[in-house]
Amino acid sequence: MLRDDFIMRMFQSVTQLAARLAGLRAERNKADSEHLIDEAIKGTTGLSRQTVNVLPAQELKELFSAREDEAERIATLALLLLEEGDHHEAFQETEEAYQDYAKGFVLLVNALGSIPNKQMEAELNRKADDLLERLTASNRYSGWGLAAIDYYEEIKKRYDLAENVLFALAEEKPSEAVQQRGLSFYRQRLQEDEAVLQKRKLPKNEVLEGEADFLHLFK
Repeated sequence: MLRDDFIMRMFQSVTQLAARLAGLRAERNKADSEHLIDEAIKGTTGLSRQTVNVLPAQELKELFSAREDEAERIATLALLLLEEGDHHEAFQETEEAYQDYAKGFVLLVNALGSIPNKQMEAELNRKADDLLERLTASNRYSGWGLAAIDYYEEIKKRYDLAENVLFALAEEKPSEAVQQRGLSFYRQRLQEDEAVLQKRKLPKNEVLEGEADFLHLFK
């Protein structure tokens, strides 16, 4: 109960901040908007927004490791990055917005599944879906593609969509990390029953075809 109360307070504070930021964006008040975001990020991480912007998602996640409220703080930071992304987008700072959305999505995926409050977890899922839509529209997968594979595979249980992102990422940036992620993806699918694969929209014949096509990209 106490943890649920804490979670609700954290997310309510982000909701209130979002309303204030929307008003400032409507007024084109960039300075006050950035000040509010900076204060909120400092309150969550102890770091300035400038520092958070240069740190990779994994290092930001490690700021909260071993804390009882680790997942909640990661999720809160993700939501703050989403607000910062909206701020950048409102002022036509497209690249900065993309980086915030990508990092925020990676953090959200890390938090999902560890939030005990089901209402909040459902809201975070909606936020993740919204971020996925924005990021996919960019036709860029750097910085968030691997997290999207995890999201579709483990949370949405849609192997077909995970495979789509895997191929898009491999075609954009065929790195060793992508190759290893793909090999792991197909290895796991081949160990699953056909009924599970059918339910998750990637039957075994498509797994075998996909694996062959994926390996071909790295020849």
